[in-house]
Amino acid sequence: MVLLKKNSDSEELSLNYRSSQQFRAMIIWILPFISAVLLIFCFPRFEQGYLGWIAFLPLFNFFNYSTPRRSFWGGFICGFIFQLYLNLYVGEVLVYYLAPTLGAVLVLLMVGLLSLAFALFGCLFTMLKRRLPTFLFALATPAMWVLLEYLRSITFLGYTVGFIGYSQWKYPFILRLASVYGYWGLAFFMLFFQVVLFLFWKEKKRQETLAATIVFCILFFAGLFLPSLYKVEPAQTPLHVALLQGNIPQERILDPGEAVRTFKKYKRMSREAAKSYADLDLLVWPETVVSLKLQRKRPALEEMKSLAEEIDTPILYGAMVETVEEEKKTYNAVYLEIPGQKSKQFYYKQRLVPFAEYFPLAGVLDRLIDLNMRLGHYTPGAAISLFTLDELRLSAVVCFESYFGDLTRRFAALGSRHMFTLTNDAWFNESIGLDQHAQIGAIRAAEMGTGFTQVANTGITISFDYLGREIFRAPLMEEQTFFLELDLTRQETIYQCLGDFLIWCSFLYLGAISIYIFSSAENLN
Repeated sequence: MVLLKKNSDSEELSLNYRSSQQFRAMIIWILPFISAVLLIFCFPRFEQGYLGWIAFLPLFNFFNYSTPRRSFWGGFICGFIFQLYLNLYVGEVLVYYLAPTLGAVLVLLMVGLLSLAFALFGCLFTMLKRRLPTFLFALATPAMWVLLEYLRSITFLGYTVGFIGYSQWKYPFILRLASVYGYWGLAFFMLFFQVVLFLFWKEKKRQETLAATIVFCILFFAGLFLPSLYKVEPAQTPLHVALLQGNIPQERILDPGEAVRTFKKYKRMSREAAKSYADLDLLVWPETVVSLKLQRKRPALEEMKSLAEEIDTPILYGAMVETVEEEKKTYNAVYLEIPGQKSKQFYYKQRLVPFAEYFPLAGVLDRLIDLNMRLGHYTPGAAISLFTLDELRLSAVVCFESYFGDLTRRFAALGSRHMFTLTNDAWFNESIGLDQHAQIGAIRAAEMGTGFTQVANTGITISFDYLGREIFRAPLMEEQTFFLELDLTRQETIYQCLGDFLIWCSFLYLGAISIYIFSSAENLN
C-alpha cells in the first residue's frame, strides 16, 4: 500500500510538472505581444518615445527561452502587430487606387514583408546567443538590427516607415547621436542599451557584460559630446518665407479637370501673401500643384514666370512634368521661379513611392489581371541639384524622399543652408501617416546640420531648426498661409561628411563574427 501511494504521488508530481511546463510554454507567447504594444506606444498617436529604450526586453526574454524556429515566429508576430498598426492607413490609399480586395491583399503582403525583419532578427538572436561569448553577442545584436533596417531601405519596397529610431524625433538631446552616426545611431544604441540590460539580468558572466557596457558608454557619450565641437556657421539674416497650405482634397488633386482650379487657388493665395508681407524673400507651394508639359507652348511655365514677376517674389513649387521626347517621361519635380531670371532651376525626384508613383512589375501584372490602376508612372531623376537664391544655396526634395538620410545629406554636403520638403499628404486624410511623415524632418535636420521645413497641401506643414528642434507646426486641413523667419544657421556634422559609416562598421563586424563562428566549429570538428 505504501509503495502504491508513493507511485501515485510521483505520478501526480510529474503531471503537475508537465502542466506547469506547458503553461509556461503557452504564457511565454504573450511576450512578443507586449513588445509590439510597447513599440506602438512609441509612435503616433501616443508619442511615448522613451518606451523604445525598453520595448525589446520582453521579446529578448522570449528569444532566450526559444528555439531559432520559435524565435522566428515570435519575432514575426511582434513585427506584424506593430507594422499593421503603423501601416493600416496605407490601405485607404491603395483601396482608392486599386480594387478594394487587391488593395487589402497588398497591405497584408507589405506588412508581412516588413515583419520578416523582426522574424529574422529573432532567429539570428537565438542562434548567436548560443554560439558567441557574451561580449561579442552584445555588440552583434544592435549591428544585426541596424543591417536589417538598412536592407529594408534599399529593397524594391524602399520603405522606412516604422524604423524604431524615428520614435526619438522629439528629443533634441538624443538627436545629437544622429549628427554623428546618422539615423542608424539611434536604432543602434536603443538596441545596444536593451541587450546590455538583458544580459545583466540573465547572464552570470558579469565581467563580459560590464565590458560591453563600457563600450556602449564610450560610443554613446562620444555621440553626445562630439557635436559640441562642430563648426557652426551663423546666418547673417533670416529668410522670410510664406508657406502655402491650400487644403485641396485628394480627389481634386487627382482630377485633371480640377488642375486649373487648384492652380488658380494657389496663385490667389500667392498674391494675397505678397500683399500681406512686404519683406517676403520666398513663396513655397506644395507638391504637384502645377502640371507642366515641356513643349514649345508652355502656358503653365509662362504663367508661373508672370506671377513671380507680378508679385516680385521667387516661388518654389512642386510640379508634375511631362517631357516630349522620343520616349515620353513624367517626373515629379520642384521648380524655382525667380523674377527676371530666364534660366530654370529644377530638381527631379529620385526616390519614388512604391505602388503610387511606380508599381513593381506593373507590366507583368497588367497582363495577368485587370488592376484597374490609376497610378502614376513616374521616371526617377538622376542628379542632385541645389537652388540658388541671391547667392544663397537652398535645397528641396519631394514627399517620400525625406525618409532617406543617405539622399538628403548629399544636399547639405554641397552647401545647402536649408532644406524644404514639398509634399501632398492629402491621401492620408487625418491618419497617423501624416504625423509619421512630418516627424522625419527632425531626424533629417539633425543629420544634415541644417534647418528642415515641410510644406504640405493639407498639412502637416512643419519646420525644424538645424538641431532638429520643432519651431513651427501648422493646423491640419486648413487653407492658410504661414509666414516664417527661417534661421539659416548650419553646422557641419560627421554624418554629413562620412555618411552611413555605421552601416559599414556593422557589416564588417558581423562578417568577422561569421568567420569566428565558422572557425570555432572547424576546431570542434
